[in-house]
Amino acid sequence: MLRKTLACFALALAPAINASTTGIHRADPARPFEPVVIITKQPAYHDFYIHTLGDVAPDFQDASTLWAGQQVHLFVLCGNYAVSAANDVDLTFDFTIVRPDGRNEKAGSDLIIYQGKMDDPQTIPFPRDVLEFSTIPGDPSGDYTFMITVHDRISHEKWVVQKKIQVVPFKPAEPPDNFSPDDWMMNYYRIPQPALALPALRAMAQKILPANDGAWPLMIGFYGTLLANDPWLVPVFAEGLHHGTEAETRAITRVLGYALRNARQPPAGVTPDDWAALVGTRGEKWPDPEAPLTDPAQIDVLWGRFFATGWFEPVNRIASTLEYYPFIGRLDEMKKSGQKPAVIPPDVMKELVLQSALWSLGSIAKQQALVRNYGEWIMAQGKLDPTSQLLLAKALGHDVKVDAPK
Repeated sequence: MLRKTLACFALALAPAINASTTGIHRADPARPFEPVVIITKQPAYHDFYIHTLGDVAPDFQDASTLWAGQQVHLFVLCGNYAVSAANDVDLTFDFTIVRPDGRNEKAGSDLIIYQGKMDDPQTIPFPRDVLEFSTIPGDPSGDYTFMITVHDRISHEKWVVQKKIQVVPFKPAEPPDNFSPDDWMMNYYRIPQPALALPALRAMAQKILPANDGAWPLMIGFYGTLLANDPWLVPVFAEGLHHGTEAETRAITRVLGYALRNARQPPAGVTPDDWAALVGTRGEKWPDPEAPLTDPAQIDVLWGRFFATGWFEPVNRIASTLEYYPFIGRLDEMKKSGQKPAVIPPDVMKELVLQSALWSLGSIAKQQALVRNYGEWIMAQGKLDPTSQLLLAKALGHDVKVDAPK
């Protein structure tokens, strides 16, 4: 997993290497080795790096505080590393956690950043090994110090990077006066703020959902993914069932029931009474985004997943429906025929899915640079058929002409 040079910070001075006598070289001999340790709450850190062209992805948000039970991802990026005369690179790291109670925990050794050939030393390799960290019930709150020892085994040198993260008990947040729950939701993947998840749902239950029942697929896609990724929030939402208006309770019941639809028993923090109250929504028939895409509501669920995470796959899956272009015009044909079938024919549904995908890709790409960047990456792979490629380019704002299918 490789990428061109990022803006890294020198964390230690590396001794000079005489390339003329050792054959070892760097991208910039005048600068030291540049390891950077990232600790982020963003689920799509890998997709930001791999599925965008150039340095256009969202900035990695380096975390310094963490709710108890919340997960962070830790990875090491290295620039200006040593390259052997045979173009070999060998970068590894060790990881130790110093807990608030003073206990040292060795969490990993000889973890691999990159081992192999490197023809272009300007490339920043994405690490093979990424670590996850979260506390469990019984772990103390306070400062956790991460000691990361990065080894450049070609130059036989090591650098120690120290990062500290403060774990605190969860505390619900009050949204600011100018809080926009829909903006918060659409930008969640960039700066996750789980403390506002329940207040945002309450706000949308009062203002958005009553007037737009069609918003539910997007909502369950978002909150179902959020609660799956952050199961420590489930008890918070379960407690929320007992406080609020009828509309708020209905919204919490639906998203929580959807999130627990595959659970066989109530998770910790969900009482038997709460579990019984969720039985209806747990069994509700929602659009399945994993099934073949034959319903525009599935597109909405996929967008909800994207907003919750920033993952590439929902966007890629939505773009896959561009292959439905041969069905363009089927809806008009049905209308002209005067037919009013009780069930919309599959070919007409495919056109509706395609139109939903095209409209949403174009609309959201204007608001979310990451969607446009994912789309540009998809086009650059050259795997779409020519018509689908043109349709995606047009949706992303390229000045192209797409002829109607014959």
